[in-house]
Amino acid sequence: MKIAHISTCVAPTPPPLSSSIVWVASYLTERLVELGHDVTLFATGDSKTKGRLWSYFDSPADFTDATNEIMHVGKACEYIAREGFDIIQNHNFGLGLVPMYLSDTPCVSTIHSPYHDTWTTLHSILAKRQHYVSVSYRQRELTPQLNWFGTVHNAVDVEDFPFSSEKDDYLLTMSRIARPKAIHLAIEAARKAERRLKIAGRLDKAWEQYFDEEVAPHIDGHTVEYLGEVGFEQKVALYQRAAGLLLPSRAAETFGMVIIEALACGTPVIALSFGPAHEVIKDGEVGYVVDDVDEMAAAVNKLDSISPSACRAHVVENFNTHLMAERYLEIYQRVLDSAPAMA
Repeated sequence: MKIAHISTCVAPTPPPLSSSIVWVASYLTERLVELGHDVTLFATGDSKTKGRLWSYFDSPADFTDATNEIMHVGKACEYIAREGFDIIQNHNFGLGLVPMYLSDTPCVSTIHSPYHDTWTTLHSILAKRQHYVSVSYRQRELTPQLNWFGTVHNAVDVEDFPFSSEKDDYLLTMSRIARPKAIHLAIEAARKAERRLKIAGRLDKAWEQYFDEEVAPHIDGHTVEYLGEVGFEQKVALYQRAAGLLLPSRAAETFGMVIIEALACGTPVIALSFGPAHEVIKDGEVGYVVDDVDEMAAAVNKLDSISPSACRAHVVENFNTHLMAERYLEIYQRVLDSAPAMA
């Protein structure tokens, strides 16, 4: 199968830092190549792939300028039309979808981000040209208005996340710093459980006041430590040694890559029940899904009953990249079988 795989133009594929969406795009591209498919990755010029690489931007473009995404996808679609591909796999969401309306090549778009009502008109126009893939069943429940064609859970290459059964006493939360991610609740839960907490993640400029008022006052460098945004190797090292990962998010999460990343390292996860946590975490076996901060703190005291090996095995069996690629291939074939013949 000749596949056009459109990644982002605002970061290399794979990214140097912890951009989960871009890692999924990279993992899927590489597995499709390994399975013998002819794959061209449309990404920045400094990206890396075993397949062919096409780029409009030599290096990452300004993510605040939506015209960059439109140009990236538009020029990709021009190339795709000239070279003749069987199918497009797209990871862009928003204005980057606009050029695809003019494409005659069947397109599958994975929606990684929460849906915004502002896109309703755009997606109603694109509905007949797009086959949307959700990354969780919960995502489909929240946005039934989209033309969903399938659901494929995200995955990780477990070899990138070495297993460790040796744990320190600290808890970890790995997330960008924003009020919907509710980092302050992780601090509260760790304090109730009388455990140290390490916080890693990018601080969005829009949420600096939240950070200053509800997070920073608790940071003392010992009981609560803020590490900022970390690189991939440091992220893995933090996962490996953490006693548990806290996921207190109240955002409209679509999946939660940090869950399977931590589990792959043998680290159990405690998550609030808001979002698709129930789809990813086997409650009581690889972590706990809780309803509030008090339950989160209580679950911390039960972490010793979770086997690190069971955490790793759960990811190997259910969230590996080969399984993800096979499920996408099934969707591609269904799309191609349903596509009208071209004149």
